[in-house]
Amino acid sequence: MAKLPAKIGKYKVVEQIASGGMGAVYKAEHPTLSRFVIIKKLTLRGDASMRERFRREAQIMMDFTSDYLVNVYDHFREGSSYYIVLEYVDGPSLETLLRKERYLPEHVALRIFRSSCRALQYAHERGVVHRDIKPGNILISTDGHVKLVDFGIASIHGGQSEDSLTREGMTLGTPSYMPPEQYADSRSVDKRADIYAMGVMLYEMTTGKKPFPNSISADAIRRIQQGKYTKPRKHNPKISATTQRLIRRCMKVKPERRFQSMDAVLARLDRVFDRRVRVADAQIIGDFLQGKRAELKKASRGKRLTAALAAVLLLLIGGAGGWAYLNGYHYEYLYPDEYGALEVAVRLPRQGKLPEEAYVDARIFIDDNDTIPAVEGTRLRFRPDPEQETENSFVLRSQTVYLPSDTYRLKIMAEQDLIWRSFLLRPRSSQRENARTVEGRRVTVDTGPPPALPLSVGFSVNNRATGEPLEVPYSVDLRQDGRWVELTTELREELTTGRVHRFRITAEDFFEEEYGLLVESYHTDLSVEADLTPYPAAVRLEGAAAGSTLRVDDAERYLRGGRRASLQPVPQPDGEPMELRLMPGERRITLRRGDASASATLRLSP
Repeated sequence: MAKLPAKIGKYKVVEQIASGGMGAVYKAEHPTLSRFVIIKKLTLRGDASMRERFRREAQIMMDFTSDYLVNVYDHFREGSSYYIVLEYVDGPSLETLLRKERYLPEHVALRIFRSSCRALQYAHERGVVHRDIKPGNILISTDGHVKLVDFGIASIHGGQSEDSLTREGMTLGTPSYMPPEQYADSRSVDKRADIYAMGVMLYEMTTGKKPFPNSISADAIRRIQQGKYTKPRKHNPKISATTQRLIRRCMKVKPERRFQSMDAVLARLDRVFDRRVRVADAQIIGDFLQGKRAELKKASRGKRLTAALAAVLLLLIGGAGGWAYLNGYHYEYLYPDEYGALEVAVRLPRQGKLPEEAYVDARIFIDDNDTIPAVEGTRLRFRPDPEQETENSFVLRSQTVYLPSDTYRLKIMAEQDLIWRSFLLRPRSSQRENARTVEGRRVTVDTGPPPALPLSVGFSVNNRATGEPLEVPYSVDLRQDGRWVELTTELREELTTGRVHRFRITAEDFFEEEYGLLVESYHTDLSVEADLTPYPAAVRLEGAAAGSTLRVDDAERYLRGGRRASLQPVPQPDGEPMELRLMPGERRITLRRGDASASATLRLSP
């Protein structure tokens, strides 16, 4: 190791914390603030882009002022090295903490997560995307304050130097925390890449495992692109379903399906945390670091409120008891060995419908292998589950119902499908012992696309120039096996619903038109009303003197012919020959000069 310098600039060096080929990190004393600082050193003989990133990191963080970001006090060049002076955080990084603890209690992990989200909210509001969120860049002071650090590969929205620092197709970041789009092109990612990485970090904090390998291998990238990872609760059944849903939403493969901003993530967290808890996040995290590992308890309001609370409770107990009864909570606590919890989910193909428009009904029967009696008084009500939607399907989910532990048959009517499913419902005491049923038994049914039906198709073709039916013969072709074939009577009889059909309509002296039409499974009659544009006709004018006025059909604007016909101002003569491309048909051409005028009615054809 190189000899420890006594001073760097005006700072007295205390110790070297880390070193590498491009520089080093030191702990030092600030000469006037009476506090420790961190000094990052970069040797200027390195890569030019690395030097520029080092400079930009200082530039970005010098402009930031947030309790959730490490402060930058100074940056300067000395000799052949460049230095950044940062706030010293007396405590471990999240990476160090996880190495020691393996995983964190959920209430601690969520508070570290929330503080980190607030740091990113501040950065995103100023157009900065971090692009390297990971536990090593989260520092935690001994009193529980969380600080985000290391904006070395951050991108600045609208930054002029970004193109040179991050070329198209370049991959920057830490592999196991990067979203799919960052592997393809780090330059184009936005704040939703940071949201994805935060979901990965929360997964790791609550399970002690990463959802994906920390390597850029073909298999790892495939799994990331497909979003295939083990559900957090299979690693740690103590994780709440709410936290698992939070992780899943952050880690959606498609950016548009994730939370769209840190504001939305923090709003979701506000609904997770009990607002009656008056303990600051930093105190909860600090207590954990100091060995106070008891689970979080609600803060007392003091003895002086006891009488008032008792009175309020007496007023509310009837309503609360009724609410708890209607939601089945008395089964959870009074009959855990007798009743089980059941939830039903049905996935349906979109088929052009909104979730609210789909028909789903379900009935439950006792499977006694004899009369199969219906369960009376239990009605499943379904509503959309937006978090389970995909491009091609959506899910309708029922409320949770409680039934005596027994064997049942479920009859599901979903659109045109009828499905029977048998299942064993275990009691709650048994369900809670299994990670898959800790919140109850979930019966999931996937309905396939409806069967294809014969399709009847008809065509009517108009002349786009006149709006009248086409007066010349036309033909219709069908795209089949990569080529166009004539739509014969035999082919018409083979057309079916539930797919895309491509047609081509042609006529002599007209531009051909193609139509790609998605026919849903329930659409059995297709009517195609097509407009064909005629080839234009050319009119050449010679000898029209400059200063003359030209009109077409006595108007100052004319319909210019071509595949994409458009209304244009009539050009005015300048003494040179001129050509007009007009729609076919009868056209009146008028030329005026002073009080004199001349007109001609022409019948134009392509």
